[in-house]
Amino acid sequence: MKKLLALVLALVMSMSLVTISNAAFKDADKIDYKEAVDVMNAVGVFVGDEKGNFNAKENLTREQAAKIIAYLELGSKAADALPGGATFTDVASTRWSAGFVGYCAQAGIVSGVGDSKFDPAGQLTALQFGKMLLVELGYDAKAAGMVGTDWAINTSKLMAKAKLMDKIDGSVNQVLTREKAAQMTLNALKAPTVEYTTKGSSISVNGAEINLGASEPTYVTNTIAKQQTISDATLTNNGGYTIELGEKLYQELKLNRTSDDFGRPSNEWFYKAAKVGAYADKADLTYTAGVKAGTIYTDLGLGKKIDAENVALYVNGTPTTNTVNIAKGVSTKIGAVGNGVLTEVFYDDDNNTAIITMVNTYVGQISKSVAATSKKDAYVVIDTLGAGPVGGTLEFETEAKIDDDTYVLYTYAKGDADAVKSVAVAESVSGTVTKVVNNAADDDNKKLTVAGTEYKMSANSHVDGGALTNVAVKNDYVVYLDSYGYAIYVEEDEVLSTDYALLLATQNKDKFSENKAILVFADGTEKIVLTDKDYSEGKSDAIARGTIVTYKVNSDGEYKLKAVKDANSAKKGTFEANGTVTTISTGFRLTNDKARITLNTADDDYVYANSKTVFVVYDKANDDYTVYTGIKDAPTIDPSKDSSSVAYSYYCKSSNMATIIYIFATNTAIEDSKNVALYLSS
Repeated sequence: MKKLLALVLALVMSMSLVTISNAAFKDADKIDYKEAVDVMNAVGVFVGDEKGNFNAKENLTREQAAKIIAYLELGSKAADALPGGATFTDVASTRWSAGFVGYCAQAGIVSGVGDSKFDPAGQLTALQFGKMLLVELGYDAKAAGMVGTDWAINTSKLMAKAKLMDKIDGSVNQVLTREKAAQMTLNALKAPTVEYTTKGSSISVNGAEINLGASEPTYVTNTIAKQQTISDATLTNNGGYTIELGEKLYQELKLNRTSDDFGRPSNEWFYKAAKVGAYADKADLTYTAGVKAGTIYTDLGLGKKIDAENVALYVNGTPTTNTVNIAKGVSTKIGAVGNGVLTEVFYDDDNNTAIITMVNTYVGQISKSVAATSKKDAYVVIDTLGAGPVGGTLEFETEAKIDDDTYVLYTYAKGDADAVKSVAVAESVSGTVTKVVNNAADDDNKKLTVAGTEYKMSANSHVDGGALTNVAVKNDYVVYLDSYGYAIYVEEDEVLSTDYALLLATQNKDKFSENKAILVFADGTEKIVLTDKDYSEGKSDAIARGTIVTYKVNSDGEYKLKAVKDANSAKKGTFEANGTVTTISTGFRLTNDKARITLNTADDDYVYANSKTVFVVYDKANDDYTVYTGIKDAPTIDPSKDSSSVAYSYYCKSSNMATIIYIFATNTAIEDSKNVALYLSS
């Protein structure tokens, strides 16, 4: 049995090109037909250029196509040994493609362009390449009418029957690119082969060649179940299994029809028992907002309804009971979803059934990136925000370099996978918010206008500091968008890491000349400042002593303070009215270069630190502050060593990763690290 040793990327520019086998091409991000390229790459038949690129968008040439067919027909060894005859005047016997072109011409697979020329570097259409693949499937060019005046019509019909244009947009007359040639060839591998009882004979009538006496082609079959590695389709007339081209050429290439982690019908390919990959089908319909059942009915162009029990519904990969018929005029939405949820519909017209999958996009923040080790691949840690699939932190394996604190979009598959499936950096817009609409009765009608543009809220949106109702018109915000353009995270623009301070004490002008506060800034400076209002305890705008705040300074030099949100902050210790701090005995433990910080004796009372965490440490005995940036520079603080005491106040911008932490301790409890980032005395 002939081996298919050079298929799609025998799409060579010259014989000097390098074979890239079972390895990703450097320009893989430019390949749209990934399944076809991956499968062909797995069997070792692709040729990249000398730089390792696939060049997916370059056009297939006539001589490259001839080499593909020669490899299919003869195998690589015999094809490469073909003599370079002078079949056409523009294909010299010394040209790298001469043997392939000569063979295909002699076999009737290709013909010239007239005047004894072949135009070897000329472009090839899908129709022309389709004819060549049909011959590989067993169709006889003359018997099937793929020659003569009606060759294009007859070839198009056979291509449609064999589904050679499956997944390829455009007509058969389009010029064929390399990646589309790969897809057509993969389609051919999945198509059944045919044979003839007799191919008839040809006669010439008025210069036109006519075939007479040819039998109708029939599918090649056998009854050996274990050889059905591509398809187990059977024929009603004899019950035999059809033999697909891939089964004929590759005994070790296997295709399984399955579902991916989100429930989408997929192709799962194996070669020599190694998994090549799983590739979801292209959806018949795609939506990124809530969709009504009647809309799906109309968009599919159905003439009859699909009963609810014949609609399989998956949300984040989890099977969910569907109770809605896909029928004309039904206004009920499929699934409890809204904006920013990818809904895909896969329709089976043979059985009038449908699979509908819904994939949510969530927002999170990178807390740290971890380099690869001998035991584990590189990964990032994501702090979940808002309505995530699970709380806390998640991990995602990736070699991409994503800075700490970066906001990212991620998808998550539940069920058997139970894992993050994709991560992408979120794009943002910033500016003044001029309008907020928060329609509680209609989740699809929640939106805000920032910098003059209106953005609808994602179904999984999160607002820093609370709900959308907390967004103040005329204030500046940063709005992070999902991949569909919906607002998924909203953060007030004044919240910047350099604008944190600890409020030690307050006073008001009822007793003093002005409103004042004692602040400890992130650089370790302690300062008495004027405030724009009375933040003292008991007042309407009171901020408790020991609270971490953000601030802005107005034109009068007054500080506008805003407490960080309580859910991600906490303090332990007594902060006196005069600004002093009374430390209390705790099980506090901070260890240099260890991310986990134990706050109290209980093991579940802790936060984490990363390379950006700011530590402002007050040494009570020496009455000074020292600032450290990053856990590797932080000191070890263990009050148990001398029965001393510690107080603290911290803030986590996301989840339990500390953004800044103020620590008050006696000097004997502090073992300073060797790298002090900054030292300032009050």
